[in-house]
Amino acid sequence: MARSPLLSLPLVLVLLLAAAATARADTEYLRDETRRIDDAVPVTCAACASAVTHIERALRRIDQTTFSSEGDAEATNARNAARRRRSLTHGRSETKIRDALGGACAFLRASEEREDEEKRAAMTRAGFDIAGACETIVETHEEDIEEHVFADGVDGLKDLVCVRLTRACPRLSTRDEL
Repeated sequence: MARSPLLSLPLVLVLLLAAAATARADTEYLRDETRRIDDAVPVTCAACASAVTHIERALRRIDQTTFSSEGDAEATNARNAARRRRSLTHGRSETKIRDALGGACAFLRASEEREDEEKRAAMTRAGFDIAGACETIVETHEEDIEEHVFADGVDGLKDLVCVRLTRACPRLSTRDEL
């Protein structure tokens, strides 16, 4: 039984419209993805090392327990006892780590804005935009950094971020790693 060409015409039109909509959506997605990639600051080794140093400094503050009054000391002792019962030896939580990561980059951006325009422009041209590198690193690798810091602390963070994740620096250690 042969189909009439009039019955297949609506089918062809529907397929053409669907293909055009898909192509338009793909083009918009690629345009958005390209814009996002172009907005990211390239991370050089020096900028990565400096940004991670600031991130480490912010993350180290999480583990420090300071108290100003005796009531705070009692609360700190109670928290430490609860951690020992849960077998956690640190006061890190994923929320505190995430806040510290964002806070480190915000602090860098604020301190960079206080510098004069010429110095900031020269540093950016030289590939030493520390705040931009920090933001790029945190946006791209936030989950990996959180997992590492939660499990192992800040030890080895510079090697993880600058060598393994961003590949901005050459391998510094000679030991074999998996």
